Amino acid sequence: MHELFLTAAVPGEHVKEALKILQGLCAMPPAHKYQRVLTYEGPNAQLVPIPAARVQNRRPQDREVWNELNKQLVRQSHYITLTFATEKGEFGIGADVGAVEGQAFEKPVIDFEEARGTLHFYDYPDPPHPSRPVNSRLVIHIPDEPKLPSLLRSIKYTHHSQSLREIYNFYRDNVTFTLSRELQRKQQQQDGVIGTEGSVPQASSDIRDYIPFDGENKWVLKASVEVTDEKEGPLVQRGIEELLKVQSDLAGLYEFSILDRAVLDTRVPAFLEQLRRSQVYCTTLFLEGGAERRAENGERTGDQTASAVAHGDGGTKMAPQPTADSKMAPLWQHQAPSKALNPSFRYL
Repeated sequence: MHELFLTAAVPGEHVKEALKILQGLCAMPPAHKYQRVLTYEGPNAQLVPIPAARVQNRRPQDREVWNELNKQLVRQSHYITLTFATEKGEFGIGADVGAVEGQAFEKPVIDFEEARGTLHFYDYPDPPHPSRPVNSRLVIHIPDEPKLPSLLRSIKYTHHSQSLREIYNFYRDNVTFTLSRELQRKQQQQDGVIGTEGSVPQASSDIRDYIPFDGENKWVLKASVEVTDEKEGPLVQRGIEELLKVQSDLAGLYEFSILDRAVLDTRVPAFLEQLRRSQVYCTTLFLEGGAERRAENGERTGDQTASAVAHGDGGTKMAPQPTADSKMAPLWQHQAPSKALNPSFRYL
């Protein structure tokens, strides 16, 4: 699946107005829901394939999706998100029915290992291009799966963060509008309820435990179109045209734009650094091998000549260690995602 999308920021005080505008544009009431979101970080090295037992006895179309996910995960280390739907009325209006006045209403702690959730993989977005003035990336969604945390642990992924996402969805033709914000637990480090019990993350069911991740309570408005195959040029072009029409229709109200690829980068920085060092080292060995072959043929490289002059000998040259100044560095330089960024931009 390939996702085409544009995004805009909506201040918290303008959310009600945005809901009315989108309701009129799409001729439908909003679909409101909360999702629990777990983010897992891939390994820094030694990527592990998905266990074959997880894919066995699946329908052919389902195996195809799992195989595509496996291909991506053994190629590169990523951040992966798991989402879990909340029960009706669990959050929002009437969520604390039954509470005794003056006392906190205790709700059950949710065990994600037992809950069925959706696995979301978002690839590093494609480079911008004049012919494609929208964000574009490969996405994989695998819904209604049990024991997702243990699956990710089995391939060396570790629990990175946990949040609650509030979402309003609207639909018009092939375009999905998602107005969302990310909420985080208050005092996550000090609260003993959240964390891991037997390496299984758990979460509270009390909305009062959560605050907006963004200090200004900004929401993210995303207009998106999903295309089953990026190679289907006419479908991709149609999706782009629909998004550009949305951008035009809502011009002056919302500034839909392309996000910087770095903001949407889900690759694990430490893995990229290991890859960069490996590339530099292999390049160094290759160049050294060429120099040795030339030396065997009676040739002398410039570096060997300089070394011979300095040491008064044949100038035996040691392989240099990879450094940040290596010529390969610009090809692999990568800035770690800032934790200050609203996570809904990176994993929306």
